[in-house]
Amino acid sequence: MEKNLKRQKIKPSIGLRWFGSKTSMFKNLSYLMRWVNDFFHRGLYGYAESDVWNMDNYLLRILPPMLYQLKKETHGYPAHLTAEQWDEILDKMIEGFESYRMAEDRDSVIDSKEHKKLTKSLELLKKHFLNIWD
Repeated sequence: MEKNLKRQKIKPSIGLRWFGSKTSMFKNLSYLMRWVNDFFHRGLYGYAESDVWNMDNYLLRILPPMLYQLKKETHGYPAHLTAEQWDEILDKMIEGFESYRMAEDRDSVIDSKEHKKLTKSLELLKKHFLNIWD
């Protein structure tokens, strides 16, 4: 019975862990304030200051999901292409942007294969830029 009465170690709540020390508290508050500021700027202007500072990363994060949604919910395709050709072009763009972004996320060196995929994606984006709509 005495075993059951032993004091159990209480884990700190999420709030206490988040505010662990003064240094981490101010650092986390700073990140939170930046996130809130960026959230409102994206709502008002469509982008935030931090997106401009790192525009390549921002575009690599938003282009693949947007292209995927366009492919998934498309109601048409360019007049000079078939539906299958358009899907293939969108797939190539998505694949190139995604592979490059994933390599950057893992902080690895971008190899020539990923660089070629990105170059091909950018060429396709340039060629079909005015057709990316639904």
